[in-house]
Amino acid sequence: MKLPTRIGTDQNGYILNPTHINKLQHHIKPLLHTVLQLLQNCLGENVHSIYVYGSVARGEAILFKSDLDLTVILYSPISSNTKNRLYAETHELVKKHKQLTKVDYDMGLVKEALHSDHYHEWGFWLKHVCCCIHGEDLSLQFPMMKPTKQISNSLNKDLIPQVNQFMDTLKSGTVTSALVKQSMIKKMIRGAYLIINVEDQSWATTIQDQLRILEAYFPNDFVIQELHYVYKMKTVDSSALLSLLQAYKLWYEKRHTS
Repeated sequence: MKLPTRIGTDQNGYILNPTHINKLQHHIKPLLHTVLQLLQNCLGENVHSIYVYGSVARGEAILFKSDLDLTVILYSPISSNTKNRLYAETHELVKKHKQLTKVDYDMGLVKEALHSDHYHEWGFWLKHVCCCIHGEDLSLQFPMMKPTKQISNSLNKDLIPQVNQFMDTLKSGTVTSALVKQSMIKKMIRGAYLIINVEDQSWATTIQDQLRILEAYFPNDFVIQELHYVYKMKTVDSSALLSLLQAYKLWYEKRHTS
């Protein structure tokens, strides 16, 4: 593999947005419409805009295997009761419609999304990761961006707290589903990739590309090899995953601060 790969960037180094409303697959649209109705029923006029990202937005969703990932921008914070109702109704919807494994929401406020302090977080996210499917498209208010440490650090800011929380869950003996474990493994791979994407001048959006790039920059690295191995497995033993999480945390902190 030729380095830097520059995967996911244009000839001028700007990040490409691989999502588009025209890429939404026909077999996904009915369920997406149902979820949009659910959001409007639960949140009403508090919804400013809704965006889709991930495999669904890239037109790469696989029935019965892919998640539906949505970013929901609100005018004002919602109550815990409203949030609980939304998640309960979403859970029931997924049980009835098994085409997608789960529906995830990233929620934020309009004033936060447009605030200059969140330029490298919300600005980047809306401009380069999502496509608008409802409401006013805030991505139009941001310029094209190149890979930067500020963007990578913003996206990784919750990574180690999530790793710590997941380790605590495994240590407690709480039963953790294969789906939840796989989601954590993907977060670890993305987090590791964001350490070297600026050097690689790339913005890889698929786990497969991220692993290929990681293996090119860290050949024969135990943690990267283990991440690749467990990613391909259907089930992962909790004790083995706990050991990997512990090794990953040390690996990440050493390279993130160097």
